[in-house]
Amino acid sequence: MDAATAGRSDSVQPVTLLYRLNEDDLLALNARVRVLLNLPGWLFNLIMRLIASLGSAIAVWSIDRSANTLVAAGLLGVVIFAAFPRLMRYSVRKRANATYKPSQLDVRLVAEDRSILLEGGENSSTIAWSSIERGEETRAHFFLFLTRLQAVIVPKRAFADASGMDRFRQMIAERVKDFVLVG
Repeated sequence: MDAATAGRSDSVQPVTLLYRLNEDDLLALNARVRVLLNLPGWLFNLIMRLIASLGSAIAVWSIDRSANTLVAAGLLGVVIFAAFPRLMRYSVRKRANATYKPSQLDVRLVAEDRSILLEGGENSSTIAWSSIERGEETRAHFFLFLTRLQAVIVPKRAFADASGMDRFRQMIAERVKDFVLVG
């Protein structure tokens, strides 16, 4: 028995979940990736808001460098700065709709002793526990990171009861070297 399997029972009862990913799940992953890239959320949002608002203002002003255009460009910049959170949500929703068929957002996950089976739409993948670099548990999700930017999202609402969630948490803790509880 190697170190990875020491202290584990081989007769682990599989955890089977059926859930639909939604916009909030994708936004939560986006927030976790920003943290992993060592950018505090407020700083990332400020930088993105400034880039979007100043970029738009400069683009409009460059068309016609008159005083009226400068005022309009400044107003456009303020509007974009204020509306940026809604624009981000819209962007995530649009990307999700363009990237995934609705059936792909319906997920069936089966966590077993050696791997996780994921099925969505016509696609399926088997992920070995050993290929998961990092696991995180937040207030509303489990994230199983395959790379710094790619993760399996498991919303806690998918669990029928606390015992199923506890079993899943225990499986992650036993199989993923870097598993942390995040605020």
